[in-house]
Amino acid sequence: MEALEERLSGLESDYVAVVQRVTVKLDQHEELLHGLSNDVREQGQQLREHGQQINELNKNVREQGQQLREQGQQLREQGQQLREHGQQINELNKNVREQGKDLYEMRLRMGNVEIRLSRMDERLDSLGEDMRTKFDQVISLLTRSDRVDA
Repeated sequence: MEALEERLSGLESDYVAVVQRVTVKLDQHEELLHGLSNDVREQGQQLREHGQQINELNKNVREQGQQLREQGQQLREQGQQLREHGQQINELNKNVREQGKDLYEMRLRMGNVEIRLSRMDERLDSLGEDMRTKFDQVISLLTRSDRVDA
């Protein structure tokens, strides 16, 4: 029996040693799990913060997209206005060219009128000279006939 008691005592001491080692290992695992749990909590918090940042970025991207669409619409409208202004400018240029042609034709006509007026002035000057000469002749004849009558 003594042998059994010794064996039982040896088993108890072995059992106590195993239980102590298991307890130490369990404590170590508990510390590791507690550390991992804290890490997981921190990473979860970081993920939530990243999620919020991503949501804010998405919101900003949507707002910027809306602004870009609005600016694109404004650019299209301005492009249309520029095309309309271009057409108006082309029409004005066409009118200016036509008026330039009209002015050229008027200048030609005025040149012809000026030539005719110059010719008429020359004829009138010539006619004036002829009339003075004839008037002088008539006066000279009249003054001779007055002398002859006297």
